[in-house]
Amino acid sequence: MGGTLALALPDWASMDVVLCSNTPFALWQVGDQPLLYHWLDYAVNCNIEQVVVYASDRPDVVRRYLQEAKLWPIDWELKAVPSVDKAPVDAFVCHLPEEVHPDTLPTDGWELLDYWFSLQSQWLNRSMGGERACTWMLGRFCKIHPSSVIHPPVWLGDNVQIGPGCEIGPYACLGSRVFIEGPSTVAHARVEHNTYLAGNTELKHAYLAGGRLLNLKHRGAVQMLDAVVAGSLVQSRKQVALWERGLALMLGAVGYILGLFSQKKTRHKWMSWDGKSYTERVGAALLVRRASWLFQVVLGKMNLVGVLPRSESAWSSLSPEWQSVLKEAPCGVFSYADLQGVHYAEDPREAVHAVYQAVQPKTAMAKMVLASLWSLLYAKD
Repeated sequence: MGGTLALALPDWASMDVVLCSNTPFALWQVGDQPLLYHWLDYAVNCNIEQVVVYASDRPDVVRRYLQEAKLWPIDWELKAVPSVDKAPVDAFVCHLPEEVHPDTLPTDGWELLDYWFSLQSQWLNRSMGGERACTWMLGRFCKIHPSSVIHPPVWLGDNVQIGPGCEIGPYACLGSRVFIEGPSTVAHARVEHNTYLAGNTELKHAYLAGGRLLNLKHRGAVQMLDAVVAGSLVQSRKQVALWERGLALMLGAVGYILGLFSQKKTRHKWMSWDGKSYTERVGAALLVRRASWLFQVVLGKMNLVGVLPRSESAWSSLSPEWQSVLKEAPCGVFSYADLQGVHYAEDPREAVHAVYQAVQPKTAMAKMVLASLWSLLYAKD
């Protein structure tokens, strides 16, 4: 075939009010990789020499994903545009390659999730031959109890553990390091990595990330399930001290009040790599910007001092060695990186400071950050 393949990525950020992903739809995981990567596979298979990507939704994140796509021996160019509606493109990346462009596209957040799940089903059907298939795909080091039953099509990531008496599938996608305690049923569902599901539980037509559940059938969202039902396998820090909670309560109240009287700032809601939800007031001083984080400290779900929480894209940009260090580090409202004037985990400089903080004695780092807390409260980018 040869030549150039021009792709347009849909800008559906305004519809993403249920999942609240920190990545554009074209980067959402479909099966074993982001949707855009399936198109890179297609380009290589067709001997395409160059791929031109037009993006209006978070083009910086798209660029990062393309830079990380080192397995594809193909030239690419990213063009950030105000709108992709009039871009000279060959395909709209809202479906899998070689599938018919859908006649009906989503119009709201729940329809967007339905649409995403339909792509998951298409991919499973194509990869494993549909619900009548006798094959299924699993990653490395998976452990499945002999009494459990797998109903294809199913995709399992690395280090998945399935307990006794479980029924998995059809149309189930389990991310890496997922633990399903038996007996449980998971079908027409996606479970994100580092998540456990307790026994005697049925998960159907649903999305589960840590303790966050989205039920597509009943259009219901639970932001934090009881830990006896489901939760994150990422090790959390010991109980937050009472003095931390008290200080966080006072600071959070002040930050909230100042936010009411300050100039209007854009609220940015995003998901971290381990499935937790965060809200920030972009452009404000740290006290106002992270006021909602301070209330998480009051609830014992976050630390006053720790490494900054990071999005899935910021996490995936780290080397495996740095990931292994940071995955055990407690997240905090204020960090050593803040002392260095770096206030976003997406900033490439932040990872160096985060790893340094993670390997230092926690008490010493906390004292260092708290000693400069007054100046940090009013710090801006």
